Amino acid sequence: MADLRRAVIQRLQALQCAGVEELSRTLAEGLLGALRDQETSACRVSSEMPKDPSAGPERGFVKPVSPVPSAEMAAPVQGASVSGSALPWEKRVSPVPGASVSPGVFPAVSSSSSLSSSSVSRSGSVSRSGSVSRETSAFPSTSGSRRPVAMAPKHLPLSLEIIIPPHEDYSALAEMEDRHEALRLLGEKVSRCTRCIDLVGNRKQTVLGTGNPYAELMFLGEAPGADEDRAGIPFVGRAGQLLTKMIENGMQINREEQTYICNILRCRPPGNRAPMPEEAFKCRQFLDTQIDIVKPKFICCLGASAAQYLLDTTTTISRMRLREFRYRNATVVCTYHPAYLLRNPSQKNATWQDLQFLMKLMGLPLPPPKESSAGT
Repeated sequence: MADLRRAVIQRLQALQCAGVEELSRTLAEGLLGALRDQETSACRVSSEMPKDPSAGPERGFVKPVSPVPSAEMAAPVQGASVSGSALPWEKRVSPVPGASVSPGVFPAVSSSSSLSSSSVSRSGSVSRSGSVSRETSAFPSTSGSRRPVAMAPKHLPLSLEIIIPPHEDYSALAEMEDRHEALRLLGEKVSRCTRCIDLVGNRKQTVLGTGNPYAELMFLGEAPGADEDRAGIPFVGRAGQLLTKMIENGMQINREEQTYICNILRCRPPGNRAPMPEEAFKCRQFLDTQIDIVKPKFICCLGASAAQYLLDTTTTISRMRLREFRYRNATVVCTYHPAYLLRNPSQKNATWQDLQFLMKLMGLPLPPPKESSAGT
């Protein structure tokens, strides 16, 4: 059902982008009606399943879910030099303005590193929040004459306005010569957005983007975390510190002057969870306007949510690595989210391969291979 729901949202987005808003609303009524009927029917069937005699008076039979096999890791870049003890970003760099850290000092990344409660809690292969969770809790008791009542489907839209956000024309912002001013005006519109009720009630402020709007390279993350929500700047927490190392020590470019950084969402989700499909859809117009204003030649997606929502795919991040994609007029590459690397340091070598792949596409010189040595 989650896949069908996501397909409905994607179809509405395509129709609305094509300027067929009235038609998209008409189709939405039929699609969402069919979706409600199917989900309600599925819940009714689940509530009427026969009980397993050996399960006891209050437990039903639940078929175990087979685990999904992990995707293959992409092959390394030919000629790329990767050494777990000699990654180029494993040294100190200057902190990002607005970050609450000691000047020039960043925490060391190790396999025992643990994220604080305010850190971004996402991995390179985040499971989509729109999927229906499977639990092994007992079904309602069918003893007596009462017939079990099917639970109402969760996360169903209450109205079409929740699925189809109000359409506004931001094309004039993309045509402005002063990109700083264009982003400032867009930021004012974003700060007044109330499309996502859960996000509006959870945020301290909206987080638009940071960096040089004339840069050729854009980094795209998932959503602000607790640190970003306080500072109003993307990637200033521990994941942001690691991203700065990857950019400045790895790619040998300046984060503030040579990149622009933003997210799929401009509000912090509750509990730092991954963006939901409805939230990404409602915020998509702001993202596309940012891309139209900045006009990057290259976009690097950080994590599965960023890559899948931007490119409209369900392909895993491991299968999108070391490949070129196109969105608007930009070349798109994908790699793991820095927060995922904090929890899984073993994937830093793979991420360094991705950065070298991006550097080759951009025509940047690759750093010379470094000799691995103990203690580095």
